[in-house]
Amino acid sequence: MMALPGKAALRRAIWRTGLLVVVSSACGCGTPQWVRGAEEIRPVDAAQGDDALYHLDFRNPSIQQAIETHGASPQAYRFVQIEVAEVTNPKKHPLSFEVRFQAKDGVINFLGSFSLYPSDNPGKFIVPTQGRLRGEGAIVLSMATPDTIGDQDTTRVAIKKMRLVNG
Repeated sequence: MMALPGKAALRRAIWRTGLLVVVSSACGCGTPQWVRGAEEIRPVDAAQGDDALYHLDFRNPSIQQAIETHGASPQAYRFVQIEVAEVTNPKKHPLSFEVRFQAKDGVINFLGSFSLYPSDNPGKFIVPTQGRLRGEGAIVLSMATPDTIGDQDTTRVAIKKMRLVNG
């Protein structure tokens, strides 16, 4: 018995759709469940200097740093530069970082996000400010993962002081 071309095409389409669903769920491409810590956002102590390291983990996933414009208007800066100096991620959880600007009046603007690739590789990243830095405020950096994190997982990231740059 010979299959009709229409049935074969339908079978291939169903098989490809099933394969796409399996691959998407296996690689974590579905809707992420952002892991957030229960603690408040920790402020960065600017007096520690430019080479100080600030640590993020899933118990303390966010830091906040007041912006330093050195006399210029905050809108004059085009990017926030974030340097990830050290990464401890033995289970290679995918790590994403969200960057926001929180104005002094409490209004929060999402600036952008970036991810480490591979997930244990440090580096320098820039996120465009999009002209959203208005007046006094702070940059908030938050770490997240779509993975379920166990109590014994040791995922830790060290960040250098964030900078406003023009390119």
